[in-house]
Amino acid sequence: MRHLPAFILAAILAAYCALSVCAADIRPGEVLYTADFSAYTSLRDTGVRLGTLSGPKAQMRLENGELTVTSSDGEKTYLLLPDTGLWTDSYVMEFIFRFTAIDSANGYCGLILSSRGDAPFGRTELIFRVDGTVDGYEGHCEEMKAAAGNGEPITVRVHVTYGFLVDFQLIFDGKPVRTFTPDALSRVSSGGRGFVLRNASAAFQSARVVSGAYTELENAPAAPSYIAPPEWQLPAESSPPTGDAVLLWTVPAFVCAALAARMHRRRVRKV
Repeated sequence: MRHLPAFILAAILAAYCALSVCAADIRPGEVLYTADFSAYTSLRDTGVRLGTLSGPKAQMRLENGELTVTSSDGEKTYLLLPDTGLWTDSYVMEFIFRFTAIDSANGYCGLILSSRGDAPFGRTELIFRVDGTVDGYEGHCEEMKAAAGNGEPITVRVHVTYGFLVDFQLIFDGKPVRTFTPDALSRVSSGGRGFVLRNASAAFQSARVVSGAYTELENAPAAPSYIAPPEWQLPAESSPPTGDAVLLWTVPAFVCAALAARMHRRRVRKV
């Protein structure tokens, strides 16, 4: 039995090395997801779907080169972006949107940085309100309030490093970039991304996620918009963001374990 520890160690090392190679495949500047909604003629191809917790009057459609979403009666509307199967804990997410209707002074459009399932549950959100405030951050952004009231585009860039929200930027046409930094680092786990609307409707022009920081986002190569595979309508629970990678890389670990066990049996027979 003196060879058993080596057999266990071989299996553990095989699994660890395989996972390390998988994570190393994503390089700074790599485009993890991109969608220019003006490039789509079919809503299905976008892969975007409404969360099951959305209000009964929630609607989503392609219109005039934008992905338009309506929310009413105080109900929330959830938009879930497709899971591309690529994940890194250091990335920048950028999206461009505009408010098309405001039903209440506290209406908002929120970015879902992480969530689980089709509902979705376990959400980590950044909430941008039509009055120029951002939940969890002090002060007002007068540029955002004006853009919301006039239906002008708002560009949002969110920077996550090693799984922590570092800061985010709000960009408006012809105005200085506004950068917001949290008082304390906020943890962002792996999971589904998307948007949430309440007491407001909005139109999204584009969304993209790039590995790295702001410089990688600005220098990222042009990439074709995401096209959903035929099975895009399956529930999100059927393909968790992190479960597939672990399951996949148990195969080489199992093979190494089997070979080590076989070598161990041969040694025992020779003795």
